Amino acid sequence: MNTKPECNYQELIDNLIQCDGEEVESILQACSEWQDVNLVYQLLARGTEFHKEGKSELASRLHQFAFLVIQSIIALPQEGTVSMYLHTKQDADCLFQQGIELYQLSQFRSALQTWQQALSIYQELGDAQGEAYVLDHLSVALQSLGQYQKAIERYQESLVIKRESGHWMVQKPRFIPLTHHAQGEFHLAMKLTIEHFEKHLNIARSIGDRLGESNSLANLGRAYDSLGKSEQALSHYLESEEIKTQIGDRLGRVKLLQALGKIYQKLGEVSQAIYYYQQHIALAQELEDTDTLDQSLSSLGNLFCASKQYANALKIYQEYLYWSQDHQDVLGMSVAWSGLGNVFYAGEDYSKALNAYEKSLDFKQKTGDRFGEAIVLANLSRTHEALGHYERAKVYLRQSIQIKQQRS
Repeated sequence: MNTKPECNYQELIDNLIQCDGEEVESILQACSEWQDVNLVYQLLARGTEFHKEGKSELASRLHQFAFLVIQSIIALPQEGTVSMYLHTKQDADCLFQQGIELYQLSQFRSALQTWQQALSIYQELGDAQGEAYVLDHLSVALQSLGQYQKAIERYQESLVIKRESGHWMVQKPRFIPLTHHAQGEFHLAMKLTIEHFEKHLNIARSIGDRLGESNSLANLGRAYDSLGKSEQALSHYLESEEIKTQIGDRLGRVKLLQALGKIYQKLGEVSQAIYYYQQHIALAQELEDTDTLDQSLSSLGNLFCASKQYANALKIYQEYLYWSQDHQDVLGMSVAWSGLGNVFYAGEDYSKALNAYEKSLDFKQKTGDRFGEAIVLANLSRTHEALGHYERAKVYLRQSIQIKQQRS
């Protein structure tokens, strides 16, 4: 990214503040060489300052200027482009962070627009981790704007990336957490739910009903989990699982083991997450309870891969593939092949990685899983790039981006 003296940006911003609406386009055209992500950041930051000072009209104006600049610099790679990428990770990170600041000022639409532009750059770069984080944040912003179906879609897309990209690393978010905009009705409902199960818990304890006690604890764990209170959820899950073990409730315990794996994974405690997923898989197989076995196999494979335990990851993905084939689970087969491709890619066995990704792509296309198809295309792009097949890598990356943008 080009760096230019900050005073030139500030002079341009001052001119934009003082001009009338008809002059904006001509000023921006005259200073086209200054239109980069750094200018966007300066506009958004100045707008945020105005907002804090109570100058909402000026703040809104600068944010709109920022989005005009963004529209002029965001574009897909074109034929004949020398570099694989038009922007840098720093550009996307800058926009991402600014979106967080806008969100925390309750400027949800501005945050949404800023994150959408950051998302475009992360997609262009093939940065799956950045893309997944932005999608998570977009989901929260869309909830704040009452667009619940779109919020669900963005969250589901993030889950697909975390499951199949191969770039995903097990770690807590790099950026400061969002202040979630509470949906009053949802939080009230969850408060009443918690009160309900706490009453059941007290009754069960008073009469010595151990099964009822463990079930109430598990339900409280789910309620706290849905509110994002992971530590409280974990405490209730662990207590419930201990009771179920003591009373021999194996069917109830099998579901809790998976819940514990998920909650430890959320908390970034990899070894504990692996332990509970392994416990869940072993007990589910013993009880022939296959309803959620695929989820644990997929999650365990991802955790092994992300923590660089590639031999274990290979074993689990192969087991997942055999399970999916036995149950004619096409989605499972596509995920398993993606996982195997990720292991081969990590081991720099690129020919095997290409073969695995191509098999996964075939299943995605057969089932019409367009977003999953986009993730596999991105995986094929990075593999061809590793092999030095830059033109082919560009083609796959462009196809991946186009599918994702069609869904926006």
